[in-house]
Amino acid sequence: MKVALVAPSSPRCSSSLGRRVHDLARGLVRHGTDVEVVTQDPEVRSPRTSERDGVVTRYFPATTRGLGFATSPGLWEHVRQGAETWDITHLHAGRAPFTVATRGVAFATRRVTSRGLIFTPHAPIQRLLRWPYAPVVRAVIDRAARIVALSGSEADLIRDLFPHAADRVLTLPLSVDAKAIEAAEPLDHAGEVVLAGGVLDRRTERVVASMACVDPRFRLVVVGEGSAARRLRRYAEDLHVSDRVDFVGRVTPSQQYRWLRTARVVVTLTDGEPSGSELLEALTAGSAVVAADVPVHREAAAVAGHLGVSLVEPECSPLELADAIEAVADDEPPPFTRLGIPSGEAAADTMLRLYRSLTGAEASEPAASANGRPPVAHG
Repeated sequence: MKVALVAPSSPRCSSSLGRRVHDLARGLVRHGTDVEVVTQDPEVRSPRTSERDGVVTRYFPATTRGLGFATSPGLWEHVRQGAETWDITHLHAGRAPFTVATRGVAFATRRVTSRGLIFTPHAPIQRLLRWPYAPVVRAVIDRAARIVALSGSEADLIRDLFPHAADRVLTLPLSVDAKAIEAAEPLDHAGEVVLAGGVLDRRTERVVASMACVDPRFRLVVVGEGSAARRLRRYAEDLHVSDRVDFVGRVTPSQQYRWLRTARVVVTLTDGEPSGSELLEALTAGSAVVAADVPVHREAAAVAGHLGVSLVEPECSPLELADAIEAVADDEPPPFTRLGIPSGEAAADTMLRLYRSLTGAEASEPAASANGRPPVAHG
């Protein structure tokens, strides 16, 4: 079986999208599947191909246009041509999956048979339905054989928004690459590390502000890059905590795992993610977690039996955040073996069963949790 994982975001970045796609690809290869990852990377100037752990990855240069939107015409042309040879095309959409490339996506996926097209949103579906993404997102959902959501709450929302596609919406069980996380070496860093990452925005600003309220033994490490980084540095200087706040920029998945192993507490205040995988990765690494009290985080915390997790209001004050950080840091984090978090291998097994059921490689069977609703064959 030939499977293409199309992810318009470089798997070398620290985003959960990149890590999940890479983990899925490696798991499929271990089952003997022919896997090709098709992605884009702003650091490459011309298309190139690499192979690691049996996974072939094709990188295409990203072209920046307009309001910072990035697209790769070469990537979508490759998808259009490859559709004739791939059995499954699994499209993974990030925060800005299509942007000005909407016509390119529609053009590329026309050659993908509906039965061989799977769509996984790695950003909240409501965000993907904003301009200019909405038309192509709706078109892909209409054509896809399955829409694989990353949490039960996100799956329910997609069903509510697209009732005609409800029987094609599945939930991929939350999982982590425990072996890679446990193998990562902690970094030699001063103080007790509080790790924050993701999109640098006003929530990150609140984490920076909390450093003025916590015990001086804590040191904040901010992962990520963007135009807000400079403003956040100035903000830390204004609060006189810049000597305890480090901005490390973009990191690779392996570096991300090293930071998770280093951190005493991981903070994620985002209220707009479709998955709680970052929360589970932190727990697997032995870090405590302070997370926004939103459905995806409650769902992930339940997977881990609510051990090592403190949920706070998404708009909590810096002082409330500081109190939560100190409280979870004083508790001994539970060992990974007690948490019962599924491994990345389980996710690969789930997706492989789905791929096989769609291509007729084996008898159709429930391939993913659908919150009590069995998957129904499409077409």
